[in-house]
Amino acid sequence: MKLMFVGAGAVGGYFGGRLVQSGHDVSFLVRANRAGQIERNGLRISSPLGDYRTMPRYHMLDGIERYTDVFADTLRNENRMCLAGILSAERNELPDDVRTEVVKWGEMNERWIARVLAMLKSGKPDEIRHRARAIFAAVSGVQLIAHSRGDVSVYEEIIATYRASGLIP
Repeated sequence: MKLMFVGAGAVGGYFGGRLVQSGHDVSFLVRANRAGQIERNGLRISSPLGDYRTMPRYHMLDGIERYTDVFADTLRNENRMCLAGILSAERNELPDDVRTEVVKWGEMNERWIARVLAMLKSGKPDEIRHRARAIFAAVSGVQLIAHSRGDVSVYEEIIATYRASGLIP
């Protein structure tokens, strides 16, 4: 199974690094500054359970375009979906702690998109926050539709339509 961690900080770096150490196929989605740190120093874990250092595979998150590409790449990988998106659909059945983490994941995505939109100077703070939520919902929904049809070209077509309409920059 191929795994991708969004971020390689304290949590993602630790758990992803430990999975790399145990032989799993793991890559990380990181921002430019973190990519530079990994290039210079690798991914380092310092822990009472043992230290570990590796040069992991990573993908640099360049902006909204790369963000939407990650969802497409997941579909291209044997028509898979984002795990948090799958769990979101089963919200009422999840244990409270898992439900809390799924919500945090969605909020983290919305905050990241809002930061990118703010850099593009695309509106007032409230407008940016609402647009970020709309983009996150749109991308997640399109992935679900394309997954149900087993056709990544459906995803690509709809994302292109969102870009042409201005929903996604």
